[in-house]
Amino acid sequence: MKLSDVKVKVDTTELDEAIAKAHQHLELMERADLLDDEEYLFTIKVKDMDSVPAITYKGNEIKGLIDITYDWRTKSFFDEGEHRLAVEHASKDRSVTSINIDHCISK
Repeated sequence: MKLSDVKVKVDTTELDEAIAKAHQHLELMERADLLDDEEYLFTIKVKDMDSVPAITYKGNEIKGLIDITYDWRTKSFFDEGEHRLAVEHASKDRSVTSINIDHCISK
């Protein structure tokens, strides 16, 4: 008998399931990456309570943040609400610029 004549049967069920779960996880991660900041009007990201927030507005990151105020509230139990965003930031020439969004949904 030669070594090449030896056949071994291996149950790969658990490995196959782990690979399938890994593919699902990878697919979800790829979908999440498709939701780029450019697809949102603005994003506010905070890594931890000691970090400066990162704000993207219309796909552009705002640098030199000085002050951020964001407020959202519903108009009633059944209606959408209103957004209020105010951002102050310093430009490269050290002038202070403000972005203000005050949007109320009326029905």
